Amino acid sequence: MAGYTILDILDKLIVIEEKGYKMYDTIYLREDIDEKIKLVAKILAAQELKHIQLYKRIKKTTEEGELPSIDFDIYDQASQLLSNFLHPVLLDVENIKELLRFSLDYEKQNLALIITIQGLLVRGLDGSNSVTYNVLGEIIEEQQKHIQNIEGFIR
Repeated sequence: MAGYTILDILDKLIVIEEKGYKMYDTIYLREDIDEKIKLVAKILAAQELKHIQLYKRIKKTTEEGELPSIDFDIYDQASQLLSNFLHPVLLDVENIKELLRFSLDYEKQNLALIITIQGLLVRGLDGSNSVTYNVLGEIIEEQQKHIQNIEGFIR
């Protein structure tokens, strides 16, 4: 086995985004939810779908280059962090503000997770010049934009 690479991390990040998409889509499909909440859930689901597509594009582009292996111990730590983030999310929303606050908190936790993993990986690879660091940097930028959008809705 060649070892773990950023592609393995991207696969797990895609699963997290798919989980977020399913969560918002479930809210959107509920019949007992106010139409305005459904609309916001639909927009949030679309954002998660956009992230899934972006991560898959990044993965495809990254696959074309030479990828450094991630040390098993570091990968194991990152993998545990990612797995812990996949905890089931039970969401019963009463209003738009509650949905947006939940979403903001969820995305901030997701961002913190990615930054933590980036920090772990930088120690194990060739620092901030690595493909791995740059890939996660691009994802971090996207997450920051997404958080700013949600904050804009809340205001």
